[in-house]
Amino acid sequence: MKLNLKKEHDLDYIIKEMKTYRSHKKPYKTLYPIKRLKGTVKKVHRTGLQTYLRFLYVNPTEGVLISYQNQSKFPHSPSYIIKLNEIKECGVLFEEKQSKWFFKKGQYYFIVRSDNKTSYFCNDNLDLVNYWPRVIHQAKEFHEWYKHLQNIRYDPEI
Repeated sequence: MKLNLKKEHDLDYIIKEMKTYRSHKKPYKTLYPIKRLKGTVKKVHRTGLQTYLRFLYVNPTEGVLISYQNQSKFPHSPSYIIKLNEIKECGVLFEEKQSKWFFKKGQYYFIVRSDNKTSYFCNDNLDLVNYWPRVIHQAKEFHEWYKHLQNIRYDPEI
């Protein structure tokens, strides 16, 4: 849900929601769900000839997707960092026209593409392959919403 807090109607909606949460004695219940996702998935090597395990961490508050060689490297030695607002494409690859020559039977693939990097990930569990792009997309939306709130908070005109 996109809200423009400069509009009085949207601001009234937020205030009403906050009062509702306070009246239920749940002052810390969030208006927007935050999910930090961590897990291991197979990443397709850039040559497409092999796959290897990568530990991924999605942080919606900071607005980053971080890849590590393995879980023991977390959080100090990242392989690469992709900013969520730079992600141009994130989704499951189903159609034959989307398939690549390196796709293997029994594996399901999803892609994360930014201007600087394209990464293909795979797993044999379709539910997990559907879950990762959905959560990355939700984290990206949350980060945009969060940045918008920060901009309004520090806007000198308001």
